[in-house]
Amino acid sequence: MLARTRDAAIMIHVDDILYVGTKQFWNGSFLKEMKSKFTVSHEQLEGPGSSIKFLRRKMVETTDGLVLMPGTTVERVVNAFESAFGSAPLQKVPSDSGIQLTDSSPRLNDRDSSMFRSIIGLCVYIGRERPDLMYTIKELASHMSCPTVAALGRLRKMIGFMKQVGDIGVKLCYPEPGVGKVNTAAECEWILESFSDADWNANKTTRHSTSCGVHFINNCFMYASSRNQKVVSLSSCESELHSLVSCACDGIYIRACAMFVLNGAVEHFQYTDSSSARQLACRQGCGRVRHVSGKLLWVQEKTADKSFSLHPVATLHNVADIGTKTLSRQRLFYLLHSCGLVYGVDFSDVGENEFSLVNERLVNAQQLKKISKAILRMGLAMGITEGLESGGAMAQQCNNDEIQVNKFPWMFACVVFFICIVAVTAFWRRFQRFLEDWDDRMKRLESDVDSAQVQLGDHYEYAAHLADRIDSLDVRCESIDEALNAQAAQVSALEEEMIDSSHSTEEGLDCIRFGLMELGGFVRHTFLSREQRTHMFVQERANLVLWNLRNQADTTDVATQNHGEGGEEELRTNDPEVEPEAHSSLGRISPLLEHVRRDLNIALQAERWTESNQLQGAVNILLDATGGPNPEGLSMRVLRDVRNIFQRLFRIHRNRGLEERMERFRVYVEDINSLMQ
Repeated sequence: MLARTRDAAIMIHVDDILYVGTKQFWNGSFLKEMKSKFTVSHEQLEGPGSSIKFLRRKMVETTDGLVLMPGTTVERVVNAFESAFGSAPLQKVPSDSGIQLTDSSPRLNDRDSSMFRSIIGLCVYIGRERPDLMYTIKELASHMSCPTVAALGRLRKMIGFMKQVGDIGVKLCYPEPGVGKVNTAAECEWILESFSDADWNANKTTRHSTSCGVHFINNCFMYASSRNQKVVSLSSCESELHSLVSCACDGIYIRACAMFVLNGAVEHFQYTDSSSARQLACRQGCGRVRHVSGKLLWVQEKTADKSFSLHPVATLHNVADIGTKTLSRQRLFYLLHSCGLVYGVDFSDVGENEFSLVNERLVNAQQLKKISKAILRMGLAMGITEGLESGGAMAQQCNNDEIQVNKFPWMFACVVFFICIVAVTAFWRRFQRFLEDWDDRMKRLESDVDSAQVQLGDHYEYAAHLADRIDSLDVRCESIDEALNAQAAQVSALEEEMIDSSHSTEEGLDCIRFGLMELGGFVRHTFLSREQRTHMFVQERANLVLWNLRNQADTTDVATQNHGEGGEEELRTNDPEVEPEAHSSLGRISPLLEHVRRDLNIALQAERWTESNQLQGAVNILLDATGGPNPEGLSMRVLRDVRNIFQRLFRIHRNRGLEERMERFRVYVEDINSLMQ
């Protein structure tokens, strides 16, 4: 979001704010108000060398402007790639001409595909400030849904180019009023210049063209885009028209934002190197190009109402060529210099040598053209040019010149000699330049051969690394196969043991069932639920308690040994009758136990296993209280445990809506509470 006042303008993105304005308003009003309402941490430019960060981008102040660096460094991208796919050899260009050919190579595995997508995602952040990479990134991003081996090779080439060039940033010099990149004498203070270009049917698979647009404000790089056109263009004119419309849309939006922030008028100039697209955009109607979509012709309305002015530009100086196709290194770096890009290490201009070399060739070509025109004029003036004798020496005193030439042959000889000297001198200079160029070509060829040898060595090294990995994977596969075979043998042995044990178990079950049958019993269930199994264990424990009660001694007196000595037997009538205090409550347990057992039988008949399990627990507690050498009786602990069981059953039946059973257990709880009192 953009906002501005008379003294400042801000850009807001969630909780990040970029402020541009006067220091007085910053210190006196804006920062003070923000700190009074929010917790604020801020950075500000305080002179050359200082820097700030906004939305992962780094802005460094220099003596003549600002340098905008990408938030993701080249080192991070290179390390991420080489850690996943091995070394990337140095490259001179980010891509080759085969990047838009049909890709029929095999797919990458899941791990490599994930790393491929991650690295492309990192490159997307860099591509916003790197016009040299945006075309290659755009093409590689089209393989993110299905990465292939060929796409990985092209990514390796781009990483090698990034590794060779390093970090690059955009330099924004202080703007001069009315001075743009092409238009240097505009009437308006602020100038937006948009350049568009297209590569017709570049993609050999889909036959879609590639559009590119580059935008400058007062000769400062603002924005660049490289996009695939969504339709198949039937002519270069249509392709260039699509690119022109796309670039004009971006330019209109940038112009509106600039007018809001700058609070002033911004004049928009649109440049294209296609004369046919320019003529189609400047007239009304589609003419003979009837297959063009009518929605594109709104550009004719914009050119008619002067929303932007359309102008031609030479292909050599069209910076939009950088995002349409694969370029040579000299052409690529020439356009990077035209865009105002600098190296991130020392902020020196990118492609300065290539830019000076191209300009020198242009100047030499212009001078050579001027010399050839001057020689042609001199020859025409002297009347010595073959085929032009009828002109009579440019209609300049034919008779007098013929007499003068015949009278002074030495003047003609001097002129011819002078022309020969000039021609020989020009030829010698061109020959020297040819030798220098040849020497440069040989040096470049040697460097190319050296780099090719280095790349070949890197490829051999990478191939050896892959071979080692394949060998290690083969060894791992063999060990895994052996482990799987051993596991299969163990599984088969375990299966045999389980089968034998199951057979023995079945035989044991048959024996048990036969025993039950002999005793007159029978098996009621073939499968036990969780509640039935729990009830079985509780009933088994109760049977154990009953068995212990049946087999315990009838008396608790200690047996005395008779040694044959006679003695007087003590009569029982002589002892006073003693009330049994410790076991006074044992008589109360019997009726309670009978009632609980009756309810237990009712629950078993109704197959209410949860209730029967709880009642069996109460029976066990009561039996434990009456058994043993020192029976506990109805103590407070026993009453509390039994009451808890009856309260639990009361709540269960209340939640289930069983009124009869709920009242039954409520009576139990009240009786036990009365006993506890």
